[in-house]
Amino acid sequence: MEPTELCRIAAKTKACKPDWYTPAYHRFFSEWCDRPLRLLEIGVYQGGSLQMWREYFPKASLFAIDINAETLQWNGKIRDCKVTLVDQGSPEALRDYVAKTGGQFDIIVEDGGHTMHQQITSFNVLFPHVVPGGAYVVEDYGTSYWTKFGGKALNAPGTSVSMLKWLVDCINLPLGMDDDHAKKWGESSVAVSPAERASLRSDVEAMHICNSIAIIFKSATRVSKPASYQVEEPAGLMTRLRQALRRAG
Repeated sequence: MEPTELCRIAAKTKACKPDWYTPAYHRFFSEWCDRPLRLLEIGVYQGGSLQMWREYFPKASLFAIDINAETLQWNGKIRDCKVTLVDQGSPEALRDYVAKTGGQFDIIVEDGGHTMHQQITSFNVLFPHVVPGGAYVVEDYGTSYWTKFGGKALNAPGTSVSMLKWLVDCINLPLGMDDDHAKKWGESSVAVSPAERASLRSDVEAMHICNSIAIIFKSATRVSKPASYQVEEPAGLMTRLRQALRRAG
């Protein structure tokens, strides 16, 4: 694969990124380089990726969270960058952080603790705070297959991979599950129940997936609704949704 400008920057800053991550980033974000972005990275480690983003997005305001106090050393060392100690596995801590920073992130890069709980919790809380047209990245979701990180068997619920599969349904919600569209073009009805449709996000535009990195793009036009994937058996979630619909009806 031909090295990109971001590949060269990553090598210089010693960013801890596999060789195929930076080409994916460059493919989708190269046209964003001169924008005054707000970028949040979850997981600082040794600071290499923050330095990489600083050079790649010269006009961006950089934000980062970690639980390791040693990462605070990067405050003052990297221009327009603020590192804060926040537990990504705590919804309350993430909400408090958003309230203090104002949210409205153009890009969020999740490269933190890699457990199922952390990755899913971070997405649930923070994706609503990605601006329309922005992107949320889940790095290293391959831990979905590792028991130490909460990984499970293939097609088991409650993993980051199963969340990404759920996002495929979210992407297809506007047309694929529209009754009028199905009737007009497919001469059919939608097989998905109203309760199942209600469990899907309405603001996911597209997603790029390669080995252990997923770039999720937020729609610039669709109205968001507060559905989210939880670390929960889908059958249990659907039971609760059906009960709620019966009460409402």
